[in-house]
Amino acid sequence: MMDKPVFFGKYNYPSKKACISECKRRIKTYKVDQVLPAEDLVFWKELLTLHPKFEPQVGHGIVSMRYGRNDIYSTKCLFATRENGREESVSWMAVFKATKLSDELEAVFEREAARDIEAFTIMALEFGGR
Repeated sequence: MMDKPVFFGKYNYPSKKACISECKRRIKTYKVDQVLPAEDLVFWKELLTLHPKFEPQVGHGIVSMRYGRNDIYSTKCLFATRENGREESVSWMAVFKATKLSDELEAVFEREAARDIEAFTIMALEFGGR
């Protein structure tokens, strides 16, 4: 079975292996606590749109990213800084890992629940303001 191509944003790779290789190449160029250059920020933000839990984990509003130590997992990883100043670690490898059906269903449920809550909140504010 041939590896499928990987497409995101303006980037495309002939296989998952080729894309992972590019990700690792980029990671090796960073120093700990380095804020990523603008062109790399675009790359990682686009790649993370493929994350199985994009909305709950990554979401929108990323203004910068840095490479650093994750003390919780004793690893080095990428950290996304949001518009509100909150910083969260993000797993680019999760984009490439096969997920169990239950994980996929959980991600879909979380995404849909967040949309329902947002729609309900908007409706409640509209009706509450009358």
